[in-house]
Amino acid sequence: MEYRKLKSKMRLMFASLLLLNPLCGWGQNAQNETRKESPWHFEMGLSAGSPQKKIMPFGAVADVNYSLSSRFLLHAVAQGDYFHPKNGLTVDYNKTLNLGGGVGYVLNLSEDGSNSTLEARAFVTSSVSGKDAVRNTAYNAGIYWYGKHSQRGIGTVLGLGLSVRDFHKDGVPTYVGGYLSFGINF
Repeated sequence: MEYRKLKSKMRLMFASLLLLNPLCGWGQNAQNETRKESPWHFEMGLSAGSPQKKIMPFGAVADVNYSLSSRFLLHAVAQGDYFHPKNGLTVDYNKTLNLGGGVGYVLNLSEDGSNSTLEARAFVTSSVSGKDAVRNTAYNAGIYWYGKHSQRGIGTVLGLGLSVRDFHKDGVPTYVGGYLSFGINF
C-alpha cells in the first residue's frame, strides 16, 4: 500500500515539473541571459554527517535541479545512506534509500565572470527502502558553493548544513547533526 502512495506522489511531482516548464519560460530566459546555459542541472555527490546519538550517516546523493529564474531552483533528490553505528558494523539494516525534493535560492549572482555561486537550499526526503531498511524522514537545510565550470560544463559543489532525521521506530532517537557534502555539477 505504501508503495502505491509513493508511486502516486512521484508521478505528481514529475507531472508538476513538466507543467512548470512552459509556465516558467520567463525564468529560462533570465537564467540563460546571465549564465548562458541550460536551466536543467544534475549533481552527484558524497555526504557525511556529524556523529550524534551513537550513529554517523554517510552516503551518496543525486540531485536533478531546475532553475525557475536566475535565483529560484527546484530540486528532486535521491539519497542513499548508511548509518554507521558506534560499534562500526554496517549491514543491510543500516542502509536506506530516500527520495524527495526541495527548493533553492541563489544568494549571489556572479557579475565578475568568476561563475562561483552560493545557494541556500532546503529539502525533505523520505525512505522508500525495503522492510529491513532504516525508515526515516530527513529534513536538510544548507549553503552550497558552486565552483567555476570547466569547458566541458562540469563544476565542483561543496555543501555545509544541518540535517534532522526522524526515525519511524520506537526507541530510535531523532538525529540532529551537521553535514558536509562534496560533488560535481553538470
